Amino acid sequence: MFGTVADPTKLYILPSSIYASILEDDYETTPVFSDAVISKVEHEVLISDYLAGSLGIIVEYFRNGVWRISGDPNGKARGIIDRSIGSA
Repeated sequence: MFGTVADPTKLYILPSSIYASILEDDYETTPVFSDAVISKVEHEVLISDYLAGSLGIIVEYFRNGVWRISGDPNGKARGIIDRSIGSA
């Protein structure tokens, strides 16, 4: 298959330690209080479905990182729109 074996890793959990919000040119959300989880192996910022829902994020295309805010009109795209990301 892929030849990769997952090893145990440490996660550092900081309960109720950050405020998260969306800051766009045309929109800003009210900050949401959240936990932070830090991993020694992950190099991207990841958010949970719970936090995404609290911020009103609606995912349009997971693979390309396209999303919108719940108040956006249908068809409005935000995020990364790069067809080369993840292509094999």
